[in-house]
Amino acid sequence: MSKRSPACRSNAQTAPGDPREEGHQVAVPADRPLPRPTRQRRRAKADRGLPPGAELVRLAAEYLRVQRRHWPGLVHAGLLPEATDAALAGMVEDLKHRHRTGQIDPQQIRPFLKFCSKLGGSGRRRSRGTVGLA
Repeated sequence: MSKRSPACRSNAQTAPGDPREEGHQVAVPADRPLPRPTRQRRRAKADRGLPPGAELVRLAAEYLRVQRRHWPGLVHAGLLPEATDAALAGMVEDLKHRHRTGQIDPQQIRPFLKFCSKLGGSGRRRSRGTVGLA
């Protein structure tokens, strides 16, 4: 029976301060498993496709900025609020609720009908690799 010399394999994962960052290879013995990356928590199934909260706040602020410029009548009627922290937080929570449940309260849009009688919206989702017609 012949003795095998311990084979080595390189590890592609690096940590800050690791000598491999400078192009050096560190050998890992073949009989040891490669280190696994730390696992991230899985998102709840209902939250998949939902951007992080900070992104939603920025999206809500930009939405209000643009809509307030285009719809001054809605601003004067009080239907498009200032982009305060409370208003943005309410918008984010409302979007999360609609995303998770798929339910929209039609009574929320009734005040807007006075300014725009033909109001509609769509929240279509597509999977990667599918082609859809809009």
